Amino acid sequence: KSHRHMNKRTLATLLALKSVAFGNLAMAQVGYTSAFEEWTFDTDSVGTDLNDLANTGSNGSAWNFNTPDDTVVSGGLFEISNVVGGTSTRRIEYGSAVTGGSWLWQIDYTSWNFSSLADGDTITIKVVNGASDVAGIAFKRVDSSTFQLRQFTSTIGGARYRNTDLSISGTTAGTVGIEFDFTAGIARYYINGSETFEWTDFNQTAITGLTYSKGGTWPAGDSHVTLDSMGLYTVPEPSTIALLAGFAALGLVI
Repeated sequence: KSHRHMNKRTLATLLALKSVAFGNLAMAQVGYTSAFEEWTFDTDSVGTDLNDLANTGSNGSAWNFNTPDDTVVSGGLFEISNVVGGTSTRRIEYGSAVTGGSWLWQIDYTSWNFSSLADGDTITIKVVNGASDVAGIAFKRVDSSTFQLRQFTSTIGGARYRNTDLSISGTTAGTVGIEFDFTAGIARYYINGSETFEWTDFNQTAITGLTYSKGGTWPAGDSHVTLDSMGLYTVPEPSTIALLAGFAALGLVI
């Protein structure tokens, strides 16, 4: 599963170096993110369901309930499916709101097939602030030929969406991420490490938890999307990154 770590570090590097130009030296020497919540599925046995997944992040939260269908499969992957079918909503709720700083919400997926779902069926996994969306990633069946990646956040101008359409099934692994900065009021969308859009009127101020939901009808069938990892990461401020990168450069010179 080395591609997961490469994707995460590549995206984190792009975020960290956006304001600080230290080139390949810093990219090779400094790890930029710290996992607050992270599910890699590497240590989970086959059949482990949602609320029993190992969380290796510093906060280490657990989902409140499992789901009828979604479990770890071989290869250290988590498969969201519709063998039984039906919709559900699961949550992680923080006792105290988390505020300040810059964050990255990211999901790595490996394959999908939404052919047996109904048009409009969606699996959404998002960071929330009460009833408001901070950063959300959704996988959606649009129609019989289209599977869609949706990224969304809340801004002064209202809900902001960007959609990426793919074929109804596929096996090309990918990474979807949203960086959001509470201080600067900026949210950026990333697909496979490349920035696709920036919102400068991001208006959320805190994280109160996470939500995992299947919306639509989700009839029983043989559809799935398989995840390699998902997580919420802190991203250091540019001044911290500059200092770390400087130390890395100094270490190589010495």
